[in-house]
Amino acid sequence: MNSSIAFREATVEDADAIADQIVASRDKVRDYDGGPEGTADRFRGYIAGTHHPRFAKPPRKVWLALLDGRVVGHVACHLTTKQGFEAELQSIFVRPEFQRRGLGTDLLRMAVDWLRTQGARSMMVGFHSDNEYRGFYLKYGGVLGASSRCEWYDLVELHKQFHADATSGAP
Repeated sequence: MNSSIAFREATVEDADAIADQIVASRDKVRDYDGGPEGTADRFRGYIAGTHHPRFAKPPRKVWLALLDGRVVGHVACHLTTKQGFEAELQSIFVRPEFQRRGLGTDLLRMAVDWLRTQGARSMMVGFHSDNEYRGFYLKYGGVLGASSRCEWYDLVELHKQFHADATSGAP
């Protein structure tokens, strides 16, 4: 794991900080769920379990990456029945100035570790068609699927890969 960054599970009180880091980092600003307020409301509900993405099953998890108490990244995931998958990576985000330091890998590993403890064997993530970060998903064995999504059919293997990489010192 990234030694200069602290990780912890998010609480409802973290929703504003999550929204701020997402909205402040967008170079192509979309009306992302209604700007900072809408994004914070969505995360508040997601963490509290009152906002339910379509086909989502409880429980769900959100982890934060923090530097000196400031949110610099997050990952959110849950179990699902969506399109035949058992898990969905709801959101993963790392502030641009903290990318390419292994932080996204650490966050994805945390999500996969937790999803495996929940018994999930497959996962998908949807993204906008102009998402420039889909190469990140492909790097970790994701396969581009239909309608702007990436799919993992074997989370057991991805989980093993993460832990083999951690043991060998590979990124």
